[in-house]
Amino acid sequence: MQDFKALKSEEEIIREQVSKLSDEKRKKFHQECSEKLKDSDTYAALAWSLPIGLHHFYLNNWKRAFADIGAVFFGLILIIFLEMYIIGIATILIVLALELNSLFRSEFMVLRYNTLLMRSIISRL
Repeated sequence: MQDFKALKSEEEIIREQVSKLSDEKRKKFHQECSEKLKDSDTYAALAWSLPIGLHHFYLNNWKRAFADIGAVFFGLILIIFLEMYIIGIATILIVLALELNSLFRSEFMVLRYNTLLMRSIISRL
């Protein structure tokens, strides 16, 4: 909860910095933000509908997405081809539990992504 409040206050600081920019730079900032900022509801919907890690692509977290997909496929291989049902199901359940965490923390994760993005945009301007 502390991290969420810190991100919210940092977001407010960035908004104050943006208001101090010249009109041209402010316009450029808002254009870049409108193209790149992510929506927490979309992230949550992806996490809910595709619980194998595909929602991580939405926030450009490629390593986590491929790790989750790889773990699920590894679990399926264990179940289908090697008949190691308990280990395969356990592997898939671990991934689903981790993804459930992503679902519940979706607003925080997207806010962190957006704050980092806005900070990088404003530092370039």
